[in-house]
Amino acid sequence: MTSSSSANTTKGSTLDRVLQVLAIVAHSRGQLNRESIAEQLSMPIASANKLINQLIVLGHLQENIIGRVIAGPNLQSLSHDI
Repeated sequence: MTSSSSANTTKGSTLDRVLQVLAIVAHSRGQLNRESIAEQLSMPIASANKLINQLIVLGHLQENIIGRVIAGPNLQSLSHDI
């Protein structure tokens, strides 16, 4: 393993963080807001917001009327296809 790949493993790659966000949302059943997700990931809220916003644009997440982050149509479709 190279030093750059070990640094990414220690710090957490973007892909790993995206998958963590999706897993947290899937298991929370609509109970978490953005701040709670950031806290669970030990991530700055700005970083979590960036990932969440990108996942919303891609249709993997949605935000409901009370500000909870929930599975979007693409994540729901993926879960049904497995």
